[in-house]
Amino acid sequence: MEIGGGNMKILVCENKHCKDHKTSELLEELKKYDVEFSSSSCMDMCENGPNIFTFPDLKMYGEVDINRLDEIINHKAKGLEYNEEIYNLEDTKKYSFDPMHRRTVKLFRWHLEKHDDMSLLGLEEIIRTFQIKYDVYGDEFFNPIKVVLINTIKGPNLSSIINYLGKNSTMKVFDEFLKKSNQ
Repeated sequence: MEIGGGNMKILVCENKHCKDHKTSELLEELKKYDVEFSSSSCMDMCENGPNIFTFPDLKMYGEVDINRLDEIINHKAKGLEYNEEIYNLEDTKKYSFDPMHRRTVKLFRWHLEKHDDMSLLGLEEIIRTFQIKYDVYGDEFFNPIKVVLINTIKGPNLSSIINYLGKNSTMKVFDEFLKKSNQ
């Protein structure tokens, strides 16, 4: 699924394991390209590091080195295969169809709509106030939202995903999900 339009944006995992695999070289190499990029917290795919996640195509790439960047940026590389490790179908079903998880998505969509600051710090505050207000924390909050937005509980942190998708694309994905879940 491709979200929004525009130029490619890339999140590069900088967690310890991926850093050990020379992510600093990747970040330096990315400066040579006309792409927006940033570092990310752990993507929960350490065994495939270093990892990157691309927008708007929503693909995760593992074992990325500077030689693969050109292929990825020019859409000639394949992302990590659609497999149970990344896209666990049980997780998808659990977080997509459970009424409480759908309620969490609906409430968070409503909560997010009221805010304009989509910076990383702004989003972290929006998420924090939502969690406190609705007493929904950890996996019970993050996993249903991530499954709706990127179809997996793996990948970048939620504030980075929303920041890179942008508010309009995020709302569009939430609306499409909620429309389907009401049918």
